[in-house]
Amino acid sequence: MPAQPQLLAGYTILDLSQYLSGPLCSTTLAALGADVIKVEPPHGDGNRQLPPFMENGDADEPQHNRSLVFLKRNQGKKSIVLDLKSKGGQQVLHRLIAKSDILLHNFRDGVAERVGADYASATATNKDLIYCSITGQLGSIGEVPSDSPPQPAGVIDVVGQALSGFLGSTGPKGGDPVRSRAPIADQTAGLYATISILAAVIERDVRNNGRGSRQLRVPMVESLAALLWDESLDAFQQQGMENRMGNISGRLCPYNTYRTRDGAFVTIAAASRGEWQRLNEAVQLPELNRPEWQEAAQRSASRDTIDTILADWAAQHDRDDLVRALRAHGVTVGAVLEIDDMLSQDAYRESVLYPIKDDNFGVLHAPRFPIEIDGDRPEGQTGKVPRLGEDSVEVLRDTAGLTDGEIDELLSSGAVSSAQPPVRAER
Repeated sequence: MPAQPQLLAGYTILDLSQYLSGPLCSTTLAALGADVIKVEPPHGDGNRQLPPFMENGDADEPQHNRSLVFLKRNQGKKSIVLDLKSKGGQQVLHRLIAKSDILLHNFRDGVAERVGADYASATATNKDLIYCSITGQLGSIGEVPSDSPPQPAGVIDVVGQALSGFLGSTGPKGGDPVRSRAPIADQTAGLYATISILAAVIERDVRNNGRGSRQLRVPMVESLAALLWDESLDAFQQQGMENRMGNISGRLCPYNTYRTRDGAFVTIAAASRGEWQRLNEAVQLPELNRPEWQEAAQRSASRDTIDTILADWAAQHDRDDLVRALRAHGVTVGAVLEIDDMLSQDAYRESVLYPIKDDNFGVLHAPRFPIEIDGDRPEGQTGKVPRLGEDSVEVLRDTAGLTDGEIDELLSSGAVSSAQPPVRAER
């Protein structure tokens, strides 16, 4: 088997983040070969408390080491437990900062300063540190009383979706807002953080010979809003379109989901003139093949009529037969996969997921790293899942450079905690 791509081998990420946005960023960097040291508080990353919990056959295994949520978001990392409220914990933190290339956190406003992990303190210890903080928002977005400034508060995914405008613009026409089931505000911020970190690393290490720091602030709200405003929402509103339009597009037609005879759904899209012509060749419906509908703008103006014609046609065919027929003509079409479809298709499972065996749930699944590099898929994130504080002693010794006596003193004081051997995901 060829060696796995390790594009970031030799880089050390000090990850103080919890839940999703930060852990997604550091998990991506770990998958690319970086050494990620996950700093956890004594009670652990909040993900450790979230169900479902795996039953891996060890009755003595604490629940905080069995969260499937934590497993999916923190593979390929080392866990050290630091009490950052203590002087000893903060001293260890700065020993680690001195040996790290990148520091990542998603603390609420003011927390980094209280625990000595703010940009000024961190770069006083390591002047060449890339410092990335994921925050709720940069601007004062959302309603607050005019006579009082907004107080520092956390932004979790559903609030990020709401304040970005994503929630308000998503849902059925004339209906209520609908949250994306995937935590897209967290995920978008995590990926923007990854992009920003890699850009800063290139600047420092390629252009500046490894010297210089950067302070990166990545907001959840503005990150998701930046994706939303790729759509011309203001222009569409001026044209009288509703805030929420279901699955249709404001500028493309057809571009929708359609129910098939067997109760399933498909998506059909025809953006260009060529795609529209291929769709007409496939369906052979005279009422659809009008000369004026060769132009995208004219099709959009007649969206309701076109969607009605295609909906009636789709209702006469089973999903898989319809998909095969349209693809045979080069039409852009896809089956709307339900969870059972995803798990039953070998191609989907092998490309998107990898299995985790559990005594209680049977086979569960976690996402594979999606990018192929030189024909191979990195698997850095699908290895060791750290128990809480499992790597504390190793990190103190090998990264912080502490002696056995210093380590024993820190463990005795409670500034650092340690734990047991690793959990490994079965492939």
